[in-house]
Amino acid sequence: MAWRIHDEITHGEIDNRKAGQVEGRIWVIGSDEPIHLRLKGNCWSDLAGCYLKFRNPNPDPNGRVTLNPNQEGVVGDMTASRKVQVPTVDHETLSYLVNNNQPIPTQLGNSIYLEWFSEANGRVVVEAAHYQCEVSPPEWSMDVEEEKEQRKKNEESLQEFLQNLVNQQSLLDSTDGEDEEPLDEFQWEQLLRQSDKISDQYLEALEKYRDDPDCDRLIAEEMGWDWLIEENDLPLENPLFEFVKEATGEEIGEFDSDDDDEIGEINDEPHPLAERLHELASRLFENADERGLLESHENILLPLLTCTSAAAAQLGGALDALAADDYPDYGFMIASLKRSLTPLHQSIAAADRASKSIPEESEWIEPARKELFLIRQEILTLMDTFRKRLHG
Repeated sequence: MAWRIHDEITHGEIDNRKAGQVEGRIWVIGSDEPIHLRLKGNCWSDLAGCYLKFRNPNPDPNGRVTLNPNQEGVVGDMTASRKVQVPTVDHETLSYLVNNNQPIPTQLGNSIYLEWFSEANGRVVVEAAHYQCEVSPPEWSMDVEEEKEQRKKNEESLQEFLQNLVNQQSLLDSTDGEDEEPLDEFQWEQLLRQSDKISDQYLEALEKYRDDPDCDRLIAEEMGWDWLIEENDLPLENPLFEFVKEATGEEIGEFDSDDDDEIGEINDEPHPLAERLHELASRLFENADERGLLESHENILLPLLTCTSAAAAQLGGALDALAADDYPDYGFMIASLKRSLTPLHQSIAAADRASKSIPEESEWIEPARKELFLIRQEILTLMDTFRKRLHG
């Protein structure tokens, strides 16, 4: 999950006039001091060598940003010419259409897209088509081949950066101690992002070395788990389980027969909201399959099907945890529900694109899009309920 802060920004600047380095300052609503960016890498060719100034004409007055004021890390994708669908109606009309689950008229336009990965907050994204932008003439430039090479370098820098984050185990250190307050939703988000990074890297290493007789040791070396390599004494269980156990206090993968029965009861009675989304995902696939659309319109429908299924899986995982615990950690619940919104929003956008691209199929795609909106609203209501319980 990324930090998306475009609504809370008032104005900012990005400076890539020195090759291999991006610096910047970003001001957010409610703060007189800017967020400082010191990043390795370069922007895309349209901003390479340039100084960019941008202003948000309509910042969210109720916005809240909790980013660290010093953002040090690596550049992701940075451009002022990303092609997106831009609404062609005013803000008031847009709000009405969204609230009433009605189609939004759009046209293709440019969007500012600033992505970076910081040591303090992980992935941060600024994406907006309504910003007012000024770009200086470039002090240096890159051609198409140089841009491809630069993007490759950015990816390599990112891999190295993420490896360092995994090795530091900074989030685990911050949760040590029995007397600390329970984690809030934002701390849980950071912890879950850290867990994602470790999971992704572990799975990549497992895929790479699974057939090697020295698989455990090679994976430990790849992950930087030097503390595991002692006299051929590697643990039998996945060290990732230990990470989760230390961070949450929960055992992973160790259940007795009573636990199995309890898990079976939980799985037999999924939360109604998760069940709704799962049934919707199944219904979408069945409709597409019965109509023979999976081959003829794969590029249009596949994002809708996969994103809806991913959202159903994440929502089910979050709400199953609620059913399993008489005293749930509401900070964890909010963070987990928030994570399910990302694929859900992607699913809504995919449904909108599919309805416009295949208007003859809108009779079943459009009701699904409206149902996705309704489920989204219920998730937001649940999150609000948990916040009230968390803060007493």
